[in-house]
Amino acid sequence: MFKRRRPGGGGGFFGRKAPQNQARAIPPMLLQAHRLYSWRQYIPAADLYDRLAEGALTREPSRAPQLFLQAGRARIAGGQVDAGMVQIQRGLELLNSQQRFGELHRVTWRVIQGLENNGMEKQAEQIQVWLKDLQHPETVPDWGIAPQVVVSKARLPLSCPSCGGVVDPSEVEWVDDKTAQCSFCGNMLRGEEA
Repeated sequence: MFKRRRPGGGGGFFGRKAPQNQARAIPPMLLQAHRLYSWRQYIPAADLYDRLAEGALTREPSRAPQLFLQAGRARIAGGQVDAGMVQIQRGLELLNSQQRFGELHRVTWRVIQGLENNGMEKQAEQIQVWLKDLQHPETVPDWGIAPQVVVSKARLPLSCPSCGGVVDPSEVEWVDDKTAQCSFCGNMLRGEEA
């Protein structure tokens, strides 16, 4: 009949306390995209990543490049190589326009390695030509030299516990020696001692 009032009532709006250190809310579409990708349903996953990336352009532009890159990876894995390359190129161009040159350098070389390892030398060369045509900012010594991978003391989980996205230690943004930020959802990933 009537709801009993909880003892202690708490302060805050309508008697509830605001949760402290609450993780970001994960869009269900992102969870579904990661799930489809892990189930090797690459094209439906790519469609969702693409929709998420388009939405991120207005809501959270810093997340859009990674989503376009993942959409491109999914399209290539699903056999749509040309469409995948367009999305990868778009993700890289966004990193450049956002002046995230260190990340652009790292990610571009990872893309080139991935393409070469899968026998796509023509596409890898296309990215290399695009990279050579970029202006060299002072923050990146030379686009032609592969970036040094900093080995972390902490071992990150293979996937984000919040959104399920694949965690690559060379692509995440490190906050400190043991903590990195998920490239997809922005939640903090705590590593364990290696």
